[in-house]
Amino acid sequence: EDQRTAKVMWAAVYHFGPRWGRGKRRSVAPAPVVDQQQFVREIEAWVARADPSREEMVRAIDAGRIPE
Repeated sequence: EDQRTAKVMWAAVYHFGPRWGRGKRRSVAPAPVVDQQQFVREIEAWVARADPSREEMVRAIDAGRIPE
């Protein structure tokens, strides 16, 4: 349970937060609350179902598609 919560929180920060480092700059406009809630629900379901690795999560988030 704690590990799942940690993965969901990490994914939310990774997705909605700013990027640092070479080649990682981007402007971050606040996402609408509905989008944030939907994203968290989708990530929670995926983590509970598949327990993806951090690398899998990065690939999915960067591609803009959370596996169903």
